[in-house]
Amino acid sequence: MAPVFSEFEYEDRTVEYIYRPPKRDRRHLLVIFSGGFVGGIDFAGQSTRLIESAILWIRDPHNSYYIQKGADQWYAHSTGALIAKHVSLLDITEDDVVLLGASKGGTAALYHGLSGGYKNIVASAPRIHPAKGNKQQRPQVVEELVGSNSFKAENAFDQLIPQLLIDSTKEKNIYIFTSPADNQYLTDIEPNIALFEQFTNFNLICTDSPSVNQHEDVTLYNIQPIISIIGLLTDGFAPKLDRSHNGLKSTGNMPGSVEKSPFFATLVNDVDKLEVRQDGLWIAGRSFIRGYDTSEYGSARRYLQLQRGRKIHRAYLGGLKDRRNNRDYFDHESISYTAGGYAPQGNKPINLDGLDAGTYEARMQVTTENTTLVSSEFNVRPTYSFHSIKDFIVSIDTNGSSIKVTKIPIHLKTTLDGQYTLEDYWLRDGRIHLSGRFSLNNIDISAWSDVEYRLLFLDESTRHSTSEVALAKYNRDLNPIPWRDNSKSNYSTPRHRGITLPQLSPGNYRLALIGSFKKFIQTVDTNLTLAVGDNPNEFQIVKH
Repeated sequence: MAPVFSEFEYEDRTVEYIYRPPKRDRRHLLVIFSGGFVGGIDFAGQSTRLIESAILWIRDPHNSYYIQKGADQWYAHSTGALIAKHVSLLDITEDDVVLLGASKGGTAALYHGLSGGYKNIVASAPRIHPAKGNKQQRPQVVEELVGSNSFKAENAFDQLIPQLLIDSTKEKNIYIFTSPADNQYLTDIEPNIALFEQFTNFNLICTDSPSVNQHEDVTLYNIQPIISIIGLLTDGFAPKLDRSHNGLKSTGNMPGSVEKSPFFATLVNDVDKLEVRQDGLWIAGRSFIRGYDTSEYGSARRYLQLQRGRKIHRAYLGGLKDRRNNRDYFDHESISYTAGGYAPQGNKPINLDGLDAGTYEARMQVTTENTTLVSSEFNVRPTYSFHSIKDFIVSIDTNGSSIKVTKIPIHLKTTLDGQYTLEDYWLRDGRIHLSGRFSLNNIDISAWSDVEYRLLFLDESTRHSTSEVALAKYNRDLNPIPWRDNSKSNYSTPRHRGITLPQLSPGNYRLALIGSFKKFIQTVDTNLTLAVGDNPNEFQIVKH
């Protein structure tokens, strides 16, 4: 679910933020400045779930570094006012505030921590000289930031934080995360270390790891220590780390041989996305054999196999590159799994037209060099879904370690071992409504999760599904039987208000109802036809 932002009005403009109250008696405020240039928020997921202080997330869609754009310093003043407002709201002092940010957010944490008198600052890979650092990659951002493209203006902006380091009170707890692999270490961090060392509790955590190769890797690698420090600071403790190092290179504890790894020649088989998309099966994730270099497209050949008895339907999968594979599955710095990801070849869903009806077990076949592994075990989120494709229905059922794909022809039942009624239907103002009962005699429907309903639009000229929409369920037992509970087996449009008709070409469409009863799928004919005319809003519904 997308985060919902509040707006802080300041001088006829607004700052967007999210505020989460403290838990229990934690009387601290954590202020999180987001980095990047997309206007999102950082540290908003599982990373801060255990932090019990109040949290104030602030975002910067204007790319102002929470400081200025040109000569307009409204961004610094409004951000400072927003923080001060929540300090007053919580009735705490500046010593009870922790400012956190990464990259651009780290710049903001330093700026507002130093200028606002706040005692605790945690900055990961901060840009201390933002204008110089962005000059090559984002010249337009820099020009808007400083108000011109002159060296004088850029240098003046880049001296803001160094000057604050000189002027600020030295009773502060400052934690800087960095790495020699970050190209900003030599330009931003190292030249200012002497200024930082004047503070009573300055801590420099330097990461030297094969998993850290560029600027954004610093924060991704250090999520755990960052949150650990935040947890202590927001509970009133200020750890003293001085100059510390982490990462395997810094400890000298690098693995000697990849062949000695307990994971050598084992299959990674992760699924990130699995769904029916555009009339086919879409699967994407990461699959490769550990211990074998998979740095380039073609390093690994992958086939998704759908097997039912002796019948096997094979689909070749294309490769995807993602440097995070080396972070998540580190074996040795000489081994790269950058191209360990996969998706359907040509970015087109896997065609299932040639698949016979039935239930199939999914298997992954991966070949690297002369080694081939096949496995039916997937690391996949448990889920169940079904969708219509042309003249059949495909269901996907996963339990966390396996995938089953079922193909069912669309046969419109006019009689069934159960109950089907159409009690009400109407068509008006471009909306259609149906309601009634749909149940099977041998399956109880006592919980909302026991059943799903869909309304299907079948083109009568092709008998193919052109669209489907989800229907709601409601609780009503018209014919109670002591040993049965079908109270949830009633379908309707949401709140009986109808649903907007999908975009349909002129023609006649048979309306069918799909019911999935504890994963057993049945399709029934509603005996209704929707006629779509050539003119907009020319619809008619006919009952047979």
